[in-house]
Amino acid sequence: MFFFFSSRRRHTRCSGVSWARRCVQETDPMEYDYMSGQFVNRPGEFNTGFVRKNKSDKQMKFNNTSRPRRDMFQTQQSFNTADEPDNQELIENAVNLAKDQNGCRTLQKRLEKNDPKFIQQVFEKILGHFNDLMVNPFGNYLCQKLVELCSKTQTLEILQTVSPQLVSICKNQHGTRAVQKLIEVVTDQTLVDIIINSLSQSVVELVTDNNGNHVIQKCLLVLTPFNKQFIYDAIIKHCVEIATHKHGCCVIQRCLDYANKKQKEDLTNVIVENTLELVQDQYGNYVTQY
Repeated sequence: MFFFFSSRRRHTRCSGVSWARRCVQETDPMEYDYMSGQFVNRPGEFNTGFVRKNKSDKQMKFNNTSRPRRDMFQTQQSFNTADEPDNQELIENAVNLAKDQNGCRTLQKRLEKNDPKFIQQVFEKILGHFNDLMVNPFGNYLCQKLVELCSKTQTLEILQTVSPQLVSICKNQHGTRAVQKLIEVVTDQTLVDIIINSLSQSVVELVTDNNGNHVIQKCLLVLTPFNKQFIYDAIIKHCVEIATHKHGCCVIQRCLDYANKKQKEDLTNVIVENTLELVQDQYGNYVTQY
């Protein structure tokens, strides 16, 4: 009886990575030059980094001309830690840098050193663009950082610049954050009055806005009872309209949380007067329960 054995290997399933390795190993991208004592690329073929002199030899990795992966990481690290731009370069390009993610971070880090001269120069450079930067995805963070470090005089100039468009900025998804930071850091009554005058005629508009309602809630949280009275006046006047709105009902609940005794009594009386209408509304019923 005779047995015949095939020299062909049985085909087995393997992963894509294993198959790629087999393909690389079966090719002979390099050949050994006995004169120079080195492996050299064959003309027109790509150096895969795997070397075989013949199919019976074991795999050899990375000849002398190949670059180790570690060196590439070291080069990238040295690039990332390159010398940072000087202050003058940052100031000249402050507006464009503020609209870039990495540029904005660089400016913020430099501002954190709290150098009055640098702060003043950046302030002067971007003041005319403050409205645009407050609604920019990256620029709003620079505005928030700057108002934390600005003097009273500088903050006054900022408010005078943005106050005509403050309501529209509040309604922007990025601008609302910058305005909230501005309300949070302003403590001087003169500056607070500018904010109140800018917002007082648009309370209902802001309360019912997806982004603007957060500005009103910030006012309720940080302003004194006297300074936030303009919010209670508007809500009491338009109680049903606001209470039956998906954002307005939440704002009224915050009004009850942060009100003084008189403000709470006035608001509660209006809610009680309109209870029958509110309990039948999908949002108003939450106000009556609260």
